[in-house]
Amino acid sequence: ATHSNDYELAGVSVAVGQHQVTARWKTDPRYKDGDMMPDYFISFHIKRSSTFYVHNGIQPMYTIAFFGFTGYALEPSDLANRAALCAVLFLSIYAVQWTTVGHIPRLPFKTVMDYVSESVSSVLMLILVGDCIAYHVARPRRNCARLAAATGDDAECLFDDEAADFVDLSWGLVVLAYVLLYAVGYRTIYAAYRSLRRNGHSRPWVKGSYLRNKWRPTSEAYHLKMDEEYCRRWGKKYLGQGQRVNDAEVW
Repeated sequence: ATHSNDYELAGVSVAVGQHQVTARWKTDPRYKDGDMMPDYFISFHIKRSSTFYVHNGIQPMYTIAFFGFTGYALEPSDLANRAALCAVLFLSIYAVQWTTVGHIPRLPFKTVMDYVSESVSSVLMLILVGDCIAYHVARPRRNCARLAAATGDDAECLFDDEAADFVDLSWGLVVLAYVLLYAVGYRTIYAAYRSLRRNGHSRPWVKGSYLRNKWRPTSEAYHLKMDEEYCRRWGKKYLGQGQRVNDAEVW
């Protein structure tokens, strides 16, 4: 099986290479000038399974964000209920985080889940700011009663629904673009792709930060991709199934 709780075996790579002999072995009487130290590389490509975090963390988070848009169904003059809805959704963010925090290790850097929670919090805050702007743009002036008595026009004390609707529409489109382009596109999809390319199972051997990653395959390199289709078809028959990698830079 390629799965073990939160982890998944994405592939296995083997390669052959050589590097300069270290000073320790140069004193060996068997050493001759120009001798190279043979290397045999084996690399297990292990990744954390994202199914649990997508269904129990990321998806509920963005559901909360889109629930925030239901506040526009309330009247712009009903600022209290709009603010109450955002407050409840804010609490829901921490409830979702509480269900997943036990499955995420404590790391000294931000994960995709951290980016998602920050983005959803920003979305709710932006929606709340837009509600306040719409309310204050459309509400009557503070001295409207005196002006209405002087002019005989009660329209001065009416809530301007058209102005509030215009602000809601404009602000809602801005927030929706923020959700789709920045929160989902950049902070989630691109952040996950970037982390996998730099530090995940897709990172080439030569891009590693350890000293051993400075030794590169020089003659042969093979990679076996372990996906669901492969395991369904071949099971545990790994022998002879890998593909040769011609460029050591991508091994």
